[in-house]
Amino acid sequence: MPRWLLTSMILLLAIASLARTPSAPRRQYVSLAGTVSLSRGMPFYQAMQALSEISARLAQKVIVDDRERTFPIGVEITDMPWRDALDILVKLHGLQSQEFHTYIRVLGADGRGTVKDREKERPHYTSSRREVEISALFFEADRRKLRDHGVNWGAAIKRGTWIQGVEHAIPGQVSVTIQQQQQQQQGASAGGEGGEGEEQLREGLTALIRLLESRSVGNVLASPSIQVLDGDEGRVQVGQDFSVKQIDFAGNVTDNFISTGLILHVSPTVVLEDSLSFIHLSVTAERSSVSPGAVSTIVNKTQASTSLMLLDGERAVIAGLYTTSEIIDRAGIPILKDLPWWFLGIRYLAGTTIRENSQKELIIILRASLVPELAVRRIEASHNLDYLEENRQIMRQRLEESEPSKGQSSR
Repeated sequence: MPRWLLTSMILLLAIASLARTPSAPRRQYVSLAGTVSLSRGMPFYQAMQALSEISARLAQKVIVDDRERTFPIGVEITDMPWRDALDILVKLHGLQSQEFHTYIRVLGADGRGTVKDREKERPHYTSSRREVEISALFFEADRRKLRDHGVNWGAAIKRGTWIQGVEHAIPGQVSVTIQQQQQQQQGASAGGEGGEGEEQLREGLTALIRLLESRSVGNVLASPSIQVLDGDEGRVQVGQDFSVKQIDFAGNVTDNFISTGLILHVSPTVVLEDSLSFIHLSVTAERSSVSPGAVSTIVNKTQASTSLMLLDGERAVIAGLYTTSEIIDRAGIPILKDLPWWFLGIRYLAGTTIRENSQKELIIILRASLVPELAVRRIEASHNLDYLEENRQIMRQRLEESEPSKGQSSR
């Protein structure tokens, strides 16, 4: 083969390989003479930070946004002047912008966003505003074992039926009988009060969960309790936060923290309608864990979001949240079953690999109850103080009476 032909073929192959090389991905923020490029999925607050750096350098004005808006900008911007990009993003999301001598402020659709406006938006706190105590119990159980024991959470939470479920599932393990429970419920309904029935229901659920734990059917992951003001939001987390490295618009490496574990978001609202008070409860319960992958970090998440209307002290159950995991185990002759494969193949003769799919069910039991008002609590506290003062006076009188008798006996 002629040398010139071989050289030409090598050059053609080199040019073809260079043509197939993928181009470097475009950065989310590129500034050339006041132009900017932003990707569609970039968070709004990061876009404002990028535009603020350009405006501070070119117009000596920073962009101020009091609220950290995390939603994506939703539009692809390529080589656009920074001022036009700012106007497009503000109008696209229904916001407003005000320009001052040294800064540009991003406001909401109603023109609010300053410190004074935020002070006006603060709720008015009074002594009659109610508090709601929310208790949650996260219980994880093996689905197959639950089915074998015949446990039905829908029936277990209803008053008057939980004992039948426990007796049927685990005979001879419950101290309170069905007849006693029915008599207590009849007495409570005749008296017009359901406090004793609620107490028996609580004790029954506690007994059921303890029995399931003793039988290795499941275990309690967490049982948080929190008091939340009417109309506010409460959050409980039992777990940890992990960080993911990210590169921001300026090329700096930042840590983005993600919460994992058992997370409970609650937002109660107390409603009074025709002398009937009930609680509207917005709940988001989550159980998540982290597993590092080959390319990125994987977040395994089981989440349930719902809205409930509960009476004072009433319970609700969220069930049916399943997670499946594969368990791999070796069974056979000890030591020989764990030998390496190249050792005469003895591991295949002395043992076998068992693969079992384990399905777990997460059950969340919620209870919402109204906390007495501040005035009622103050009266109860004053009654307790009066009771203590009365006991103190009685003890003082007894001491004074005993002292003369001791003096006479010494004489």
